[in-house]
Amino acid sequence: MTVSDDSTVNREKTCPLLLRMFCSTKKHNNVLEYSRGRTPINELQVYTWFDATLRELASLVKQVNPESRRRGTLFDFALVFPDHRSPVYRMRELGTVCSGSPSDTDRIMLKDVQFTIGDMIDVAITPPLTDTNAPFIKNDSLILDSGRRLSKQNNPITRNRRSHEKYHEHPPNSNNPDLESSKYRRHVNNVNLTSQDKTEKSESGKESRIDKSSDGRYNYKVNARRVVPY
Repeated sequence: MTVSDDSTVNREKTCPLLLRMFCSTKKHNNVLEYSRGRTPINELQVYTWFDATLRELASLVKQVNPESRRRGTLFDFALVFPDHRSPVYRMRELGTVCSGSPSDTDRIMLKDVQFTIGDMIDVAITPPLTDTNAPFIKNDSLILDSGRRLSKQNNPITRNRRSHEKYHEHPPNSNNPDLESSKYRRHVNNVNLTSQDKTEKSESGKESRIDKSSDGRYNYKVNARRVVPY
């Protein structure tokens, strides 16, 4: 390996090495998958040099994984190396690179982490926090008052209102004193229970009708015997 005075590899005169990287989503592969000659199936083989940085490795992953090109994607790198005291592999965290957000971790090189030929890199790719499937509220759907403040959604005038009900403003010159203090009055369009002309037969066979109280608030079922609240 040819190394220049500033400890960087002369890539024009140095043969690149084969680096095996294994990518996963949100978390690293299980270290037990690197045992008995087995490896995870999501392998990416690249040719690089010992002075390759984590930012450079992340760019190589982006070339084959279009979903990881979004801004804010996290690349968590880990070094997978054999344990010389036992026939197993160990995993050690190297650092995290964020797409679109430079940091000091971007400049970490393979030679800085004691990488040797035969070691592998495990990469956990985490999508951005902003999910495109999350519900989005438009600004024009918010009801604002004159002071540019969000109005109360629990308005007593519109609370529990059904789709077939309408609210009309009561005229101020009403002859009913009990209703003058109320500004709004509810009318049900498809139901008319205040008609005095509506008649029906009671169970005893006598004629009965639906009448309205003097204050206009209640309806009564009137027959020849008694007045029953309806």
